[in-house]
Amino acid sequence: MMLFIGKNASLYTSYDKIRFEISEDQKSQARALSRATGSNAPTVIRIDRSAGDWLTKTNHLSFAKEKKSIIKEDILGMGYLINETLPELKWKITKDTITLSGVVCQKAMTKLDEKNWTAWFAPNLPFQSGPWKLQGLPGLILEAYDENKDTYFQFAGFETARDGDFKRTTDIRTKPGVSPGAINTLNYPLIACQLPLEKSSTN
Repeated sequence: MMLFIGKNASLYTSYDKIRFEISEDQKSQARALSRATGSNAPTVIRIDRSAGDWLTKTNHLSFAKEKKSIIKEDILGMGYLINETLPELKWKITKDTITLSGVVCQKAMTKLDEKNWTAWFAPNLPFQSGPWKLQGLPGLILEAYDENKDTYFQFAGFETARDGDFKRTTDIRTKPGVSPGAINTLNYPLIACQLPLEKSSTN
């Protein structure tokens, strides 16, 4: 999984899904080029996307200051936007600290979805973001897990996302029959913090 963080918003999404979609775009273009015969005969290109059925198809876009969240769900090839209110998390911040990849983090605890959670956040990184629904601390959450460690978010590192990173090879807005509100959803010129999902009962 990957967490994109910006000044006013964050996006938690599947890094594997991004790579899969880019790969499928490249494959479909290669098939189209290889079957180009120069004639006017129609060409049928069959694309089997069932290989990506295991991928997480939910995207969480969060606005911490507004306490608002927009969830994008992909269902049967259609994207649906769901407006939600971010949960009011009552964090208990302790004095315990650890260092993750050279970043000093402080311990905090809260309850979410009937589970007790532990999070390690970086006070020197002034973002209220975190993976999934975890947010609202005075610093970026780098690691978090529930009491049984059924779900564990572990810090992997930082990358600076430049304009054009994770961009589709073709502009989907130019495709026939595209809806008026379509956007190239893989292009996010933000700072990126990659948080892989070690194990999850929801994935």
